Amino acid sequence: MAIRQRDLVMNEVADAADFMISIKRPGSGLVVVDSNHDLGLEKYIREGRYRGDGANFRDGLKLDDAYLEHRGRVARALDQNEEPPSFSMFEFAARGLRPGDLGDVRWVHDGKSHTIDGVECGHHGFRGANGAKGTVAGFARIGRKLSIADKHSPEIMDGVYVAGCMKLSHGYNKGPSSWA
Repeated sequence: MAIRQRDLVMNEVADAADFMISIKRPGSGLVVVDSNHDLGLEKYIREGRYRGDGANFRDGLKLDDAYLEHRGRVARALDQNEEPPSFSMFEFAARGLRPGDLGDVRWVHDGKSHTIDGVECGHHGFRGANGAKGTVAGFARIGRKLSIADKHSPEIMDGVYVAGCMKLSHGYNKGPSSWA
């Protein structure tokens, strides 16, 4: 990653935030659905892996502090028999880097719903029912129209619409593929 100048976590977050800013259009809302990719940042912080990653240590501490604050809010809500608040580490980091530019972006946190014309668009597709891995066939059995993007290969099955991917070559995917 260092060879490609991609060893700083917050630079990666800034690139993602800049992409979001670049695709925003007046009069239309931008909605970001948490994905397994976004949750990777939270896992990196939760597991404390930034502690051995000198270039990312200070930013890791800031994100860890934000995560601890969130866990405190969750604990207080549960103690009061209230709905615990949701949190996206990626959202926190991106908004911290581009506070004015992302103010009107709506985040759909992991496990939350976002429907458009009766189609559930709030799930990336990596989580399935009852803790299982998300599959197109599994989502089709739910009986609700869904639009997901986790599978990289476009597909339609019984009201489940799967987006393809924006970039076909990532360096790790080689040989024949159904990605599109």
